[in-house]
Amino acid sequence: MYFSKIKIQNFRNFENLSLNPSPKINAIIGMNGTGKSSLVEALSYLCKGKSFRTNHHESAIRNNEDCFFLFGEKEPSISVGISRSRRSDLIIKIDGNSDCKLSDLAALTPAQIIHPGDANILSLGGPKSRRAMLDWGAFYHKKDFYSIWQNFSKILKQRNAYLRKGCRYEYLKYIDTEFVRYAELIKSLRAEYLNELLPMMTEIVDSFLPEYGISFEIYHGWDKRKELSEIMRENYDRDKIIQHTGYGPQRADLKIKSNGFLVQDLLSRGQQKMLITAIKLAQGLFLEKIFRKNCIFIIDDFASELDNRKRDIFSNYLLNIKGQIFVTAIDKDLVKNIKLNDNCAFFELKDNSIIKESK
Repeated sequence: MYFSKIKIQNFRNFENLSLNPSPKINAIIGMNGTGKSSLVEALSYLCKGKSFRTNHHESAIRNNEDCFFLFGEKEPSISVGISRSRRSDLIIKIDGNSDCKLSDLAALTPAQIIHPGDANILSLGGPKSRRAMLDWGAFYHKKDFYSIWQNFSKILKQRNAYLRKGCRYEYLKYIDTEFVRYAELIKSLRAEYLNELLPMMTEIVDSFLPEYGISFEIYHGWDKRKELSEIMRENYDRDKIIQHTGYGPQRADLKIKSNGFLVQDLLSRGQQKMLITAIKLAQGLFLEKIFRKNCIFIIDDFASELDNRKRDIFSNYLLNIKGQIFVTAIDKDLVKNIKLNDNCAFFELKDNSIIKESK
């Protein structure tokens, strides 16, 4: 499934922008400030219903306008519409149905977005960002993961509400039983996904950073040497003081190490960007391999943090991807490694408008 038509209205500095992308590779070229990252952000909304740059939807609305509107036509014959006004929530429409959730949109369009900010995931992003990468794969590969996570989130919300009220532990016994049940299910599904992904991910990571021998391990959110039910009971007084639950899958982390040390303490910013790029590539390619479900790759600033050798490695992987690819760069020469051909489209941006389009 791929986008055959995209329309953008009143989004960031775009007033009206339309493009008919190739089902394969789409190169978006322009100097800094011409709208490349804004176009990538609009694609992020069409695939995921959210931005990779901000959590504030209203900030993406063009100045002096009331709302933004995004439209994508996908083959075969599925339309996606996204709108947001300053006074209402985000509205998602799939084939005209406005009763759609973020999960519906994500299930329709698996997408991996690779951007310069990925260099911060390891050093600044914290466990939440690394956990999100893991859960992206569990969402697509493990049938019940999303519903289990939803049920767990409801239980967690109830438990935190009781903690804020200062209730005695007796009131939380049933909640903790359900909490532990869902936590163990999430633990198992995350572990299964990582173990299945690991061979492909290790191969791709080693091609980018062969000198480091990088390993992956999940910290599930509690001490694996003890039962979670025991930990919850022992830490109830502490949780009541801080008014939230300190242990569980909501505290999980993907620990990435080299020779026993966390990679964020060893790798440069550029190397960290390469590592995250390799992980996202592996996840998208693994989805293609297992489910024959093509992943859309959206890559902002293709050459960022990559030397010529790493750019060649990256390009070779992109050429083997079956799904649609969008890649931005400040100069066409920076994407020549991808070997633009008849299956590719080229768009040149200037002043938030497409001034040149060719295939």
